[in-house]
Amino acid sequence: AIRDPQGNLAGIDLHDMAPSESDLIRIKEILLDFEEKVQSIDVPRTGYILKDGTFVFQLLQSIGITLKSKEIFTNVVMKAATLILTINEISNSSKKKCALQELVAKINIVFPPDTNQDLYSEELQHYKTIVRIKSPPKHTDGKGRKAANFFGSEDASFHQGKAAAEKVLSYWCFNSGLAMQTLRSFGVRSILLTSGTLSPMDSMAYDMKIPFKIRLENPHIVKPDQIWLGALSKGPNGAQLNGTYKNRSSREYQRALGISLVNLSRVVPHGMLVFFPSYAALNTVIEAWRMPGQGGRTIMEQMEKHKFVVVEPRHSSQFAPAMDSYRAKVEDPSKSGAMLFAVCRGKSSEGMDFSGRQCRAVVVVGIPYPNSMDLRVRIKMQIMDKQQYKKTATASSLSSSLKMSGNQWYLHQAACAVNQAVGRVIRHRFDFGAVVLCDHRFSRQNVRDTLSLWLKPHLQSQSSFGSCLRSVTQFFKNVRTLGLDNRAGEDKKGGGGGGSAKVNPSNYTRGQQREEERRRR
Repeated sequence: AIRDPQGNLAGIDLHDMAPSESDLIRIKEILLDFEEKVQSIDVPRTGYILKDGTFVFQLLQSIGITLKSKEIFTNVVMKAATLILTINEISNSSKKKCALQELVAKINIVFPPDTNQDLYSEELQHYKTIVRIKSPPKHTDGKGRKAANFFGSEDASFHQGKAAAEKVLSYWCFNSGLAMQTLRSFGVRSILLTSGTLSPMDSMAYDMKIPFKIRLENPHIVKPDQIWLGALSKGPNGAQLNGTYKNRSSREYQRALGISLVNLSRVVPHGMLVFFPSYAALNTVIEAWRMPGQGGRTIMEQMEKHKFVVVEPRHSSQFAPAMDSYRAKVEDPSKSGAMLFAVCRGKSSEGMDFSGRQCRAVVVVGIPYPNSMDLRVRIKMQIMDKQQYKKTATASSLSSSLKMSGNQWYLHQAACAVNQAVGRVIRHRFDFGAVVLCDHRFSRQNVRDTLSLWLKPHLQSQSSFGSCLRSVTQFFKNVRTLGLDNRAGEDKKGGGGGGSAKVNPSNYTRGQQREEERRRR
């Protein structure tokens, strides 16, 4: 028997510093029993089965692991893990981690330390247990089509068929607000969230599950002549810029997008960032742009005539050298600048500081929706659709903005990624740059409404590429006429929004000095 009459795991001696042979045998029996039970679960042809969060407890209880007995089990497993790591260290093995440590970490997720049983039972409604057929291994070569995972590092795709028999048990939380509720349970009276990219705020409030009664969205500190923003619907050949999954492999679309970037690279000075929805979308167009076209020259060669092209690498070890190369080419006076191809939600789009001439334009290609084939995205949308129409005491007490459909959440997640990417263009109050949203869907009102407040007054709809290119060209001419390109260097080390600006007052007129004092106050 695995359990003794008191409900504890039988045959395990906690008093030994190292696990005994019988301890290891017992652990192996428990894990094999657990694996057998998971593999015996019937999974339908869809490739997965969705169950309530309580299902994982039933599975663990069937092998003797409960809230009372889990500490005994995890203590012994950690003893075994420590022994393995010690042996690895003595033998100079390169392995610094042990899979048994991961096992303990996952059990502690299901049974958090110092669990309040009543509170935890209430939280379980926000968890789901999923049993799915494991996908076959994905290729990682240059032609791989593995999408960026929206929720984390684990692959959440599933296999539509019976070729792979191995099953995976997942325990996922679909309410990020639980962390905030735990914080509030400690008696915190006031919570202040500040960021330049909280928009769309309705989505943020929904995720936090807190009715923010006070909301503040400020306009940007920069003046209208420092930013140009346009939604471009068509390329130079008149083809519609439609970056949907179904259309991004269209030769007409790929050429329209490529020639658009070639022409923009001619008029945008210094650095230019181009953000794609995913690595799959990026790789698809790059492959097409390297194919010879009319006149024998490729679209990529035409781009490289005006800008040195750098592609954001997927592997972190290659990221720093790529960024060094990009920055060096931008600053090289013998070159006409550089163009960085990157992805939304990647390293370059969130957190990287491309101040001054490092980024004079941001081009957003398509709308970076989360991967619709990601199982967690699909379940999240299903849950939200059900919750939108479910009237509970908790929901009725919250703002109506906290009730959001799955499609609204899906759009807002894309908008957050766009707002983050666009934020690379203005990094201090003397900075300037252009933003081109290359997709006809940016002309839709529901998409425009999700952009950050500071962007909305500047947004222009560009029905033709010719008018867009003339407008962008005139913008940079005006920048030079007004002397903004020289002034931008005064504050190139400042952060976004100009909060850390360093200014020489002697360069100001008296009126400008008064304005500066007013801003400081």
